Amino acid sequence: KKYQDQQRKHLGHILEPRYARSGMHPVGRLDYDTTGLILFSSDGKLTQRLLHPRRGVEKEYVATVQGEVNASELREKLANGVETTDGTFAANLIAVTSSNGPSEVSEEDLNNVPEEDEGGDETTDEPYNGPYSDVRLVVSEGKYRMVRRILANS
Repeated sequence: KKYQDQQRKHLGHILEPRYARSGMHPVGRLDYDTTGLILFSSDGKLTQRLLHPRRGVEKEYVATVQGEVNASELREKLANGVETTDGTFAANLIAVTSSNGPSEVSEEDLNNVPEEDEGGDETTDEPYNGPYSDVRLVVSEGKYRMVRRILANS
């Protein structure tokens, strides 16, 4: 599998075998370089109700971005929908606050972050020393790296 080749840890490494044997599975996913809450369930119907796009279950995210964000402009862009490589997606902006920057990441984590394939973070040789903002938003569909893509394209 893709991640076995990269020798990364995944949920299978940390989920106790007794939970896996009892049918527990993650409800959703997080990108490797993202932190957050993952729900587990043993109820497949509940998992489908929470994840299937036609159900429109809202999911809330907080993303730390470089720069100062104009909340009014971003709110309008997100409400009108932002075009990405997977289509146009709308989001509801909850709040924008100043931030101290991304959470601390270990050197090992940094060495294992995959290069972005599309719509991702640009990398430079010089560290970013400017302001950061935390953007709190709600989406009803959770495509791969969607929040990252819509914020990068806003």
